[in-house]
Amino acid sequence: MQKIIPFILVGIGGFFGAIARYGVALYFSKNPTLYFPFATFVVNILGCFLIGFLSYIAIYVKIVQPEYIRYLLSIGFVGAFTTFSTFELEIYNLINDKALLLALIYVLSSIFVGFFAVRVGIYTGKLLTNSI
Repeated sequence: MQKIIPFILVGIGGFFGAIARYGVALYFSKNPTLYFPFATFVVNILGCFLIGFLSYIAIYVKIVQPEYIRYLLSIGFVGAFTTFSTFELEIYNLINDKALLLALIYVLSSIFVGFFAVRVGIYTGKLLTNSI
């Protein structure tokens, strides 16, 4: 039973994180004339704040079960809310560990390889649906 608790906590947090993400998207969809993707931007920035705050609390503030906070809030809620925050925290950790070149490689490869993967995914979808 002890091994399933992290999965349950991540699931509960993820449930509420996904709902919160959808709520932000609905809020910003009220003005569809805006070209800038404000909903995604707000979610990403808020997620970065939350993961930074929660990581600090879980690590530096003595709480009875800090891993439960990580499972429920950092991995579950924030993970479903946005994965960009995890990306930013990982960059922070690399820079903090003085792995500047690795941080730069991670950032650039994530952006460019990710964009390439989106293009390949679209192309594959077109191929499979005979839309080319």
